[in-house]
Amino acid sequence: MPSISAKLLAVHEEQERNRKLCGKSYNKAESQYIYTDALGNRIKPNYLTSAFPGFLVKNGFQRMRFHDLRHSCASLLLANGVSLKEIQEWLGHSDFAITANIYAHLEFGSKVASAGKMVWIEATSLVSLAKTETDDNSSGDDGSIQALPDFITTLISGGVSPESVQKWLSQVDYSSVSSFANSFHVFQANATI
Repeated sequence: MPSISAKLLAVHEEQERNRKLCGKSYNKAESQYIYTDALGNRIKPNYLTSAFPGFLVKNGFQRMRFHDLRHSCASLLLANGVSLKEIQEWLGHSDFAITANIYAHLEFGSKVASAGKMVWIEATSLVSLAKTETDDNSSGDDGSIQALPDFITTLISGGVSPESVQKWLSQVDYSSVSSFANSFHVFQANATI
């Protein structure tokens, strides 16, 4: 990577070429500035912000504000598991509440995912399942998640170790189970092989 002094020298050489090409039209009054346009005029602080949308359209991209890149970056960081606190630090927000108020709505997907996990954990937790009372008249084993607590309680009260039940729970495919009893028997048969 070129050093800063090499870059500055290259910028100065380009300015000198432009000065020679433009002659009297070149603005020598602002020659002390590093960032000037081809005519020697100082590049205004809002240049990037104002030129960015046109640059995108010219190159076939959807029009957006330069500031939208900041929001896109924060959204992508959040979607990839970076905490709001870390995003606050990256963005330089003085207060966590600012970041949370702007980006908390983007966590909806993670809220749905975590809610699904909580339901699964509650439904498969050995502690809560062992406390569930079963209906002695019917096992209710139709493969539905609602039938799972009763089935697990039946297994544990029948002498199956909690470790075996946990191992089975971690391997069972809930989307294709028509009977937990059949699924558990297949699991046991494969475990003894």
